[in-house]
Amino acid sequence: MPPPPAPVPVFSFEETGALAAGDATGVLLAPLKWDGTDWLKFGGATAAVVATGFLLDNTLHDATQRSRTSSRDDAASVIACFGSGCSFAVLGGFAVFGFVGKNREAMNIAVDGVLASAIASGVAAPVSKLVIGRARPNAGEGASHFDPFSGDSSFPSGHATQAFAVAAVVAAHDGRLWVGVVSYGLAGSVGLARVYQDAHWTSDVLAGAILGTVVGNAVVKVNDRIRTDRRVSGGRVSILVTPLFLRKGGGAAVLASF
Repeated sequence: MPPPPAPVPVFSFEETGALAAGDATGVLLAPLKWDGTDWLKFGGATAAVVATGFLLDNTLHDATQRSRTSSRDDAASVIACFGSGCSFAVLGGFAVFGFVGKNREAMNIAVDGVLASAIASGVAAPVSKLVIGRARPNAGEGASHFDPFSGDSSFPSGHATQAFAVAAVVAAHDGRLWVGVVSYGLAGSVGLARVYQDAHWTSDVLAGAILGTVVGNAVVKVNDRIRTDRRVSGGRVSILVTPLFLRKGGGAAVLASF
C-alpha cells in the first residue's frame, strides 16, 4: 500500500520560485501568443481608454478641482494609500493569517498578490509610462501632451494598476460576490482619489484598472494551474536531458518541469 501523500506546506520558496517563473512566461509573454479574439479584446479596451480621454478627461479634471476641500484632500490621501503601501499591508495581513492559521488559500492570495504587483506595477506600468510619456494634469500641459521617453509618467496610473491587481487576485480566489464588490469598489476609489489629487487623468486610471485586472486574473489562472500540476507530481522538479545529433556536431536539450 503506497504511503499517504505528504501534506502540502502553506508556503515554500521552491513553489514560489516555480510560480514566479511560470508567471514571467505565462503572463508577461502572453501577448506573443494572442489570437484574433485576444487582439479584438485589446482593441476594445484601447478604444474605451481613448474615448474616455476625449470625453471625460478635461470634464472630470475641472469638476474635481473645483470641489476640493481640506477634508476631502485628507480622505483622498488615505484612500490612495491602497494603491501603494497599504495594498502591500493588506497582502501582508493575508500572509500572516495564512502562516499562523495554516490557511493555504490566504497564503496563496498573498503570494499571487505580490507576483501580480511585481508584473503589473513593477514592470508593465513603468515601461508603459516611459514609452508613452504623458504629462500629469498638475503639470499644466493639457490632456493631449505626450512626449515619449521624456520622464512624464501619467499614463497609466500606477496606483490604479496596483489597486486593481490586488483586487483581482482577492476576488478571483474568493469568488463571493460581496468580496468582489468590496475589492473592486476600493480599487475604483483609489482611481477616483488620484484624479481628485490632480495626479492623473481619468483615462490614465481606466488604463491602470484594465492592466491591473487583466494581470491579476492571469496570475491567479496561471498559478492555479502550476499548483495543480505540482500536487499531481508531488511537487518534484523533473529534469530531462535529451541528446541532439546534428550534421555538424551535437549537443543536448534540457527540459525542466516544476
